[in-house]
Amino acid sequence: MFVAEGVLMYFTEAQVKQVFALLVENFPGCYLVFDAMSPFMVKNQKQHDAIKHYSAKFQWGIKDIRDIAKWDSRYRVRQVKFMKDAPAKYYQRMSLFNRLIFSIPPFKNMYHLNLAKLG
Repeated sequence: MFVAEGVLMYFTEAQVKQVFALLVENFPGCYLVFDAMSPFMVKNQKQHDAIKHYSAKFQWGIKDIRDIAKWDSRYRVRQVKFMKDAPAKYYQRMSLFNRLIFSIPPFKNMYHLNLAKLG
């Protein structure tokens, strides 16, 4: 199992595809846990309260994480968790505004944790 938390969004899509390809070729059948965001969030990153202060920029976002299967038939998303799926004790720590935003259909897919099997 490999974990890429807070990493892939800084890569280009070509680089993300390369990471997946390297893993499936060298570790067939491995699992990858990673977070991803929507292209909307990448496009609006300057609105993010922390990211706007850094020179590193988000580059990769994906509208539907299951689309990685189009990259290679060996990639399978096993599980997706959205912010609203967080345990209540963590979800309640978010501001009311964020909880509302993450419950509205266009925005609830902005950020998610994923489990994929490669190979």
